[in-house]
Amino acid sequence: MNWLLKIERLLCRFEFLVAGVALLVIVVSTAIAVISRNVFNSPVIWTGELSILAQVWLTFIGASAVYKERGHVGMAGLGQALPPRLGLLVTTLADIALAVLLVFVAVTIIHLMSNQWAQTLSTLGLPRALSSLPVAWGMCSITFSAAISTATQLKTLVQGEAS
Repeated sequence: MNWLLKIERLLCRFEFLVAGVALLVIVVSTAIAVISRNVFNSPVIWTGELSILAQVWLTFIGASAVYKERGHVGMAGLGQALPPRLGLLVTTLADIALAVLLVFVAVTIIHLMSNQWAQTLSTLGLPRALSSLPVAWGMCSITFSAAISTATQLKTLVQGEAS
């Protein structure tokens, strides 16, 4: 189990890095758009599409990283508001429900992506599937983390009853 936790930590660091790069791309492409339009009176057409693509990456990859840190308010708050064993049980059930839901979403997105590789984004010319890839990544990554969390929580619940 420790090796899975190490993989999860590395994955979390990588996701924070990707989210940070996506945020930087948003800032730079927006700055380019503003400067080109207001200073040179010649708008650059690809900046809006690049910014939106980076925002999708930031949102879904960032959400996955934040989930690993238990940074989502609703997830952490509910479990902490209840008595310890009940809170752990509720958190475990929420992780299981989330994993099941995200598997269905990931399968749907991956199916959608199979049709999008041949389509291109209008100004960037990149495959449209690049806008769905972070969604699939996020869903699969959160499911992986929820499975690890569930296993750890179930182990704690079982050991708690044995003692």
